[in-house]
Amino acid sequence: EKEDTQMTNSKNFFCGSNRVDASQNCVPCPTGVISECVNPFHGCIEGVVECTLFGGSEGQQGEVENGVSLNYASKLASNLRVTIQMQKNFEHGADCSLGDWGLCHTQTLMLDYTGEGDYLDDQFKIYFSSIHRVLQVNNPGFVHEHVVGELTYIKPTDFFQGFQSNTRIVLPLVLEYWSVQETDNMPRWFVVDDRDQSTAIIGNTNTENMHNFVLPYTSTLKTASDANVHMTTANRFSLNKKMVEEVDASHRIIPTPYQTAVTNNAQTFDIFGVSITNGQLLGDLRSGAGGIMSKFDLNGNGDHEILFSLSSLPPAVAGPESYTMQITTSGTTITGTDAPGLFHGFMSFIGLLDVTNSDRMTLKEMTVYDKPRFGYRGHQVDVARNFRSKDAIMKTIDAMALWKLNVLHLALTNDEGWRLEIPGLEELTSVGSKRCFDPNENTCLLTQLGSGPDAEEEQYYTREDYIEILKYAGERNVKILPEFNMPAHARAAVISMEARAKKGDDSYRLTDPEDETFMLTIQFYDRTSIINPCLDSSVRFVEKLVREVKQMHDEAGIPLDSYHFGGDEAKNILLGAGYASYSDELKQQPFSKSPSCQAKLDADSSFDIENIANYWAITVNKILAENEIKEMVAWEDGLRGTTKEQYETESVAVDFWETLYWGGINGLADMSDDGLDIIMANPDYLYFDFPYEVDPTERGYYWAARFNSVHKVFTFAPENLAQNAETSLDRDGNEMSVTTPSIPKPTIRGMQGQTWSETIRTDAQYYEMAFPRVLAVAERAWHRASWELDWTPGKVFNATTGLVPKDELASDYNGFVSALGCREAFKLEKLGITYRVPPPGASIDSSGILTANSEMPCTDIMFSIDEGDTWIKYSNPVGVGLGKVVFMRSTSSNGVLKSRVVIIDEECNDCGEKEDTQMTNSKNFFCGSNRVDASQNCVPCPTGVISECVNPFHGCIEGVVECTLFGGSEGQQGEVENGVSLNYASKLASNLRVTIQMQKNFEHGADCSLGDWGLCHTQTLMLDYTGEGDYLDDQFKIYFSSIHRVLQVNNPGFVHEHVVGELTYIKPTDFFQGFQSNTRIVLPLVLEYWSVQETDNMPRWFVVDDRDQSTAIIGNTNTENMHNFVLPYTSTLKTASDANVHMTTANRFSLNKKMVEEVDASHRIIPTPYQTAVTNNAQTFDIFGVSITNGQLLGDLRSGAGGIMSKFDLNGNGDHEILFSLSSLPPAVAGPESYTMQITTSGTTITGTDAPGLFHGFMSFIGLLDVTNSDRMTLKEMTVYDKPRFGYRGHQVDVARNFRSKDAIMKTIDAMALWKLNVLHLALTNDEGWRLEIPGLEELTSVGSKRCFDPNENTCLLTQLGSGPDAEEEQYYTREDYIEILKYAGERNVKILPGANK
Repeated sequence: EKEDTQMTNSKNFFCGSNRVDASQNCVPCPTGVISECVNPFHGCIEGVVECTLFGGSEGQQGEVENGVSLNYASKLASNLRVTIQMQKNFEHGADCSLGDWGLCHTQTLMLDYTGEGDYLDDQFKIYFSSIHRVLQVNNPGFVHEHVVGELTYIKPTDFFQGFQSNTRIVLPLVLEYWSVQETDNMPRWFVVDDRDQSTAIIGNTNTENMHNFVLPYTSTLKTASDANVHMTTANRFSLNKKMVEEVDASHRIIPTPYQTAVTNNAQTFDIFGVSITNGQLLGDLRSGAGGIMSKFDLNGNGDHEILFSLSSLPPAVAGPESYTMQITTSGTTITGTDAPGLFHGFMSFIGLLDVTNSDRMTLKEMTVYDKPRFGYRGHQVDVARNFRSKDAIMKTIDAMALWKLNVLHLALTNDEGWRLEIPGLEELTSVGSKRCFDPNENTCLLTQLGSGPDAEEEQYYTREDYIEILKYAGERNVKILPEFNMPAHARAAVISMEARAKKGDDSYRLTDPEDETFMLTIQFYDRTSIINPCLDSSVRFVEKLVREVKQMHDEAGIPLDSYHFGGDEAKNILLGAGYASYSDELKQQPFSKSPSCQAKLDADSSFDIENIANYWAITVNKILAENEIKEMVAWEDGLRGTTKEQYETESVAVDFWETLYWGGINGLADMSDDGLDIIMANPDYLYFDFPYEVDPTERGYYWAARFNSVHKVFTFAPENLAQNAETSLDRDGNEMSVTTPSIPKPTIRGMQGQTWSETIRTDAQYYEMAFPRVLAVAERAWHRASWELDWTPGKVFNATTGLVPKDELASDYNGFVSALGCREAFKLEKLGITYRVPPPGASIDSSGILTANSEMPCTDIMFSIDEGDTWIKYSNPVGVGLGKVVFMRSTSSNGVLKSRVVIIDEECNDCGEKEDTQMTNSKNFFCGSNRVDASQNCVPCPTGVISECVNPFHGCIEGVVECTLFGGSEGQQGEVENGVSLNYASKLASNLRVTIQMQKNFEHGADCSLGDWGLCHTQTLMLDYTGEGDYLDDQFKIYFSSIHRVLQVNNPGFVHEHVVGELTYIKPTDFFQGFQSNTRIVLPLVLEYWSVQETDNMPRWFVVDDRDQSTAIIGNTNTENMHNFVLPYTSTLKTASDANVHMTTANRFSLNKKMVEEVDASHRIIPTPYQTAVTNNAQTFDIFGVSITNGQLLGDLRSGAGGIMSKFDLNGNGDHEILFSLSSLPPAVAGPESYTMQITTSGTTITGTDAPGLFHGFMSFIGLLDVTNSDRMTLKEMTVYDKPRFGYRGHQVDVARNFRSKDAIMKTIDAMALWKLNVLHLALTNDEGWRLEIPGLEELTSVGSKRCFDPNENTCLLTQLGSGPDAEEEQYYTREDYIEILKYAGERNVKILPGANK
């Protein structure tokens, strides 16, 4: 951050103005003079000597270019671009002999080298993660090598001739199995250079948007016989129409109770919050119930009493976790025989509430009798392969509690990661919780699943985190079932203990160092993926692990009753029949060449090396029993072949995960005979890492099912597996016929959904994949539906048997999905869970009438007839006109969550999602697979064959005839290039790059005579033209917003013109000679006043072409990151006498040191009260929430006080009483808004003469609380006397120049209330915008709330302040919005002062 008014870069290198810039833009300054650098991020950091500090490990050395040391990997990776194009799953003629069952598919890998000079080095490898084994690379210049797991690399051979400048190398690939989902491809490909082992990610793969490097898939067919239907917009419409009907679900609870009675004369009534009586009967669950209340802003001091009662229940619902609930106008009584039953009853009560307005909710009188179907109602989360934050786990627990799931199965370990701190085994997390590129795996696991080469922070739950999770779950009737997968899927543990052994401690070693067994596991790992069961150190490891985990549970007060052993897939896959082509030498049993296991076999003839998983299961079970753990759970294949009698724990349960169509029902029968408890975890119905529908853009695996929709999960019959053959199809979309085995009905203990995380890399992706499917599991696990048939030995089910009462099923589903969409979805949002919003279905008839629907009722459907520029809410069939391509998406009720965009027109009714197995692009153009792709990448396909296109976003949309539909107004015409009509503005803008360099504020010699007081500054504007051919047209203008008037443009090829406000343009003169290919035009500028802030420069520069008035934004200015087009400022001086000190890191340190000293502020309130009295003997004490007495004295402010409480998760049913009192005050503080507050260990009394005074007192009380842990907070005894200094305490927000959302205003009001500001001055109008709807003056908002490029200003205001040329949605507060803001503010003692500037 060094101030440097000199432009010379004495060290002759560039590493950016900060680390982010530097890591992405590490390039040299060509001559050592910053002004001559081409890159727009210039600014040299003193003290950073080499660019090698960025882009690889610190200190990596490489070649020197223009005086800059670059690591070798960065030099190549920064000029590479990866493009993957899926080819064919079948009929491709490739040699598939090395694939399982001879299955393989073909892809094309394209490597574009964009460097200016040729790259001839061959000492590199390109690493990537592939969930399908690479079998062949059909280019003589490269070979491939499998490393471990999903990690593979390609490297050059002797035939490699280097990367020629701006050319492409094509590598045809053959991979195992098939690929029908774009998420099969993993991000973050990276280069490793053999010379220095430096690493660098290839930029366009460093993304979660697969279309950055994966061309849209054009087929969903796995095989020629694949009968799955690609879910287009049109057939989604037909399916929704057939399956979904919105019904009244106002009294439908999810999950459905055992019985609900609503009489004919039942009254409907409103409540304004609840009050709890006998809340102590909930026991430890009381805190959890209060926490969930607070998530929905439920007023705990409301008018509707909820009375809890412990008593016997009717025989029909008697049992653990059961309850009855009677709702009447006078209150609700919830009766149960245990605290979990009362808790579930309360969750059912909350389930009936529409919390979109928690201040006023409607109920209906009813009586509910309820009991759980299964005792085990689970949800599994794989946090090992990709980590989930503690916050995501907490939110999941809240959702589970609300919908009555009671077991959270945490898969804490797998090959790719170990996620729980184990004291004494530190390497499990210091090594096993990180992934990076360390070939020796001394510091981390080798990168997998697209995580890239750079070691992330250790990603695991600390011991304290885990105990906190246990307690949080326990307070919500959720049990944590920890899984430590073994003996297989244990590579993270094995490698971590190997790292420990390398340091001299092999007491917990998990692999035999002399073992030479060859293995290939199901996910392509070697023998280091499986714990060697023959080692004493392996037993010692488990003993240590179990003791430590049990101790954590004991400290949490949550006994470790159940432990998940894992146990699945402990095998060498090459022993399978599908790998017949492989040599017998590779088909070795696990540990068959381990000296330790050979010794064990010699000593004990009963030891069976072919059943390693069984042996290890029995061994671990004995350790569990010794530690008094009552139950072991495992994946069923790990225990197959054993019986209950072989185990020592009280209970042994299995997660049953066989597929129905592969004979799973027979496996269920066998498992039942073995005497093991059965938990249904069927992948073809209950795996949430599978897509929601058959569409290539959906996320997920599909080995067991092509889709698991909410409807499919809902219709799953867990106790009559054969029934599902009538209501669903197999993996390939074909009908099934299943016969019920001739055995008694198996006893099913429960069921759970699974969210494996191989393709789920972020919390947001997890929420979308798990929810709302979790609710369908909750429904089936708690409630047996009337349409579920009994297990009948010998009964056959298929698509034609007609045994399942489909009408009952349809009615039940419509009630469920209506409650889900119209009420429960909003609860998910309030919990902070960004669930999946399904894309809409739609149809356009021959008259141009659009009809749309959704699989989730009450979901808003939006459509656009201008390719996504503006969106219109769909309510009823609407005419869109003939020949239109309509973009569609769904949004949540509040518009926050959005589905992906889908496309439809009346000709093909499925554009944008069209299945097309042909690669030929008959129309010889490209406009992308969706609007985002198209608007950014509208380029032609050179020869009409997609595979020959250079751009990585190919896929042609039938029905889109011209690229001119993107990048400008519809129908704009332009030149034709390779058969593609482009609008004129886009053709120039797409090849322009703007760079602004600040020069001097003084001593520059410029003519400042036109400036105010003769003040001006100089800048350099650089226009880089990147097109391949010259651009000689001169009928354009370049518009931009400038807060400083442009006084001069000192280049004879251009002149400038002020338009209005901040809007200015430059245009070419007769001296303009065109833009030459890959050259720069420099325009020295003189502007009024001075510039010392980079934000003086405004974004979204745009081209306007005079021929068609088309517009297009210049890409690198379409940003809020100024450094995309503004070089870092090197001086902060306005004038020669400017004495302001540039705040560097060093003098910021000095200033902080001088001005700031942390002191005890535990009893300091902001704003400071008039007087605070704390005696010497004042006690400090903890509180566990508050309870309010005389809350009605707050009047209208009561609701606001409750809302602010809820923001901080304050328990309104806590132990510390707050008593409000209206009374006179001491003279020193008498007056409006004043109060006194006395805090003692027995409670707090707040006294005032008016409601605002009481409200301010309560805000002061909240101000004293440290809400980082709102379950337990510390206070000190004190007395506060307080009055306001001023009656007017304001905050102004200018919403006119740039609009602020209603949500932002609401949050501002909350903050003002908390800190006692009482006037919000809303500047609603200015030159740049009018922001309030005025009935009868509609143009104020239809025109005045939009900014776009309309020179006549008939439809909008001319763009200002960097808003660009494209009309945004009208940005204003509706009449209803403003009234809502007024009410919201009024409830928080804030007055709205509207400002209409004129």
